[in-house]
Amino acid sequence: MIDGVGHRAADAHGPFQFANVVRWDSAESLDAALQAVGKEFHEKGTDISQAFERLGVTQTQSNYTEELRY
Repeated sequence: MIDGVGHRAADAHGPFQFANVVRWDSAESLDAALQAVGKEFHEKGTDISQAFERLGVTQTQSNYTEELRY
């Protein structure tokens, strides 16, 4: 991970209250990090998707790919 910024919604009633925007040095680094977190949750007997769902968190990291790097 290079850096990241958390954003809070200006509309308290909007569908997305928080967005975490993170820059990775490569798609491979992001994949490795997601696999490591998933493995850690699995070893503890917890599915990361279910954990986020219980918290009411919508995961969208798989829906985006890098388009432009500044």
